[in-house]
Amino acid sequence: MTKKNVSLFLIFLSLIIVINNSLRFYRNKTAYEMGDWLINYQGGFVRKGLIGEFFFQIHKFADLNPALLILFFIIFLYLSYYFVIAKFLKKIVFDKILLFVLFSPIAFFFPVFNSKASARKEILFFSALSLLCYFLPKIDKKYFFYIYASLFIILGLSYEGFVFYYIYLIIPYLFIVQPQKISEIKFFLLGSIFIVSLIIFLTFNFHGSSNHVEAICNSIKDFANPQCTTFGQIAFLKHDISIYLGEKFNTKINYLEPNSIFPNFITKYITVYFIFFLVCFAPIFFLYRRSSCIILIFNKKINFILFLIIPLVTTIPIYVVGMDWGRYLHISYLSSLIIFLFLINNNLITYKHKEEYYKNNLTFKKMFFIIFFVLFCFGWSVPFCCKTEIKSGLFRSIKIGISHL
Repeated sequence: MTKKNVSLFLIFLSLIIVINNSLRFYRNKTAYEMGDWLINYQGGFVRKGLIGEFFFQIHKFADLNPALLILFFIIFLYLSYYFVIAKFLKKIVFDKILLFVLFSPIAFFFPVFNSKASARKEILFFSALSLLCYFLPKIDKKYFFYIYASLFIILGLSYEGFVFYYIYLIIPYLFIVQPQKISEIKFFLLGSIFIVSLIIFLTFNFHGSSNHVEAICNSIKDFANPQCTTFGQIAFLKHDISIYLGEKFNTKINYLEPNSIFPNFITKYITVYFIFFLVCFAPIFFLYRRSSCIILIFNKKINFILFLIIPLVTTIPIYVVGMDWGRYLHISYLSSLIIFLFLINNNLITYKHKEEYYKNNLTFKKMFFIIFFVLFCFGWSVPFCCKTEIKSGLFRSIKIGISHL
């Protein structure tokens, strides 16, 4: 089997596992994974509620289980996202760097190693970005603003944290439109800034309350977790941003860890996740470093590595207001990968492939590469949230997955 076929098989395996995790979350009525999707507007407008309200209205009209509808929707999002990835990968020449990129611990196997990362709302973002990259070159440019405005609104009202990742959606726009002056995309930029500002305003002014929580839980009491009002994503709507920061950060900032070189938990947390970032992003950094733009944007041939670095910088605020740092790195990483695959498939960038020096014979170097690849990509993982210890890799995850079947 070729590297490409093996890679596609492993990616397909990760798809099967995350769908199985999603089925398990549905059966168990999980308060975080499924609860987040069930947030609706039955107590009035509130952040994160758009998707849940949409399926709740279908439930009222057709008397269908909204949680089951959401499960089907999640599976559809996974299938559409993986379909686009597979289409893009079939046209790519594989080398060693690309293998490490595809199977970095925060790539496709991140939700395998961290089951609670499955069925989260970032799959909505991944699907939107993938489908946008797939169809955008085929669409008349006069419709671009309306497509983007719709995406920004739907994503932002489903999860406000996506506003920090909108730059990943804008990159394909820049490469397709290829503006030579800022004035050429002035209307697009002003419209985008207005929508982002509106979403931030709505998030802070409609963050939720106890009344929202009670009304939402009553509306879905037959489909949600029994602890809906006290535990999980729906219950957390009663807390504002300052409470969130206090609960997640401030309660631990003065906690002194015994026998530790770190003065407090937060210092250790930042240090450890920064190391995770450097290690896990190393493969995609080299991928971007070996790539170069073909086209001109703003009348310049921009250094392609900036399209990796600048989006990472724009996401820094989400690390301040949240603690799911492994999850946030995962979103940035896969978004960067989707962007690369889109651009290389549409001949908008070039990539200098790493030459293979041992294609056929099983040499010592080849054996060393295989062992290092397996250990680096599958032997460990970054925690989803709130921990500073390295997680075990694939074999433990498979064992846990089988135990839940």
